[in-house]
Amino acid sequence: MKKPFDSCTLFKRILLVQNNPQVVAEVHDVLDLHFFEVTAVSSGPEAIQQLLKNDFDAIVCDFTIPNLPAEMFFQATTRIRPRLANRFVAITDAATSKSTRSLGAVSIWKPIEPHILLEAIEGVLKKVESGTRTPQQYAAA
Repeated sequence: MKKPFDSCTLFKRILLVQNNPQVVAEVHDVLDLHFFEVTAVSSGPEAIQQLLKNDFDAIVCDFTIPNLPAEMFFQATTRIRPRLANRFVAITDAATSKSTRSLGAVSIWKPIEPHILLEAIEGVLKKVESGTRTPQQYAAA
């Protein structure tokens, strides 16, 4: 029987932006096992299309996505769905970790460890529930 990671994650919708099919399959399996509903896309433009059509509880995004720099994707997301500004989990490496921190995204390192991915998503969802704001939200206030 499947067992959820935490009750706050039950049936939450996740947008997964990742262009590596093997990573998509692995992440999808982990999240499915913990009762997340996952929509996976392989590029920034596809992710934008999904954001225009659907609502999500969090975004898990490789910060080296093709066809749209991750920073631009983050900015577009915050314009389309402002409430998602503090709901980003960035899959990162040394080259992109500084930019993910400046955006206020929670970073996890490649290769992805399932328990770290789940903890990051749970942390983002709990942060939202507690009303914690991103640096951008503080600056705009």
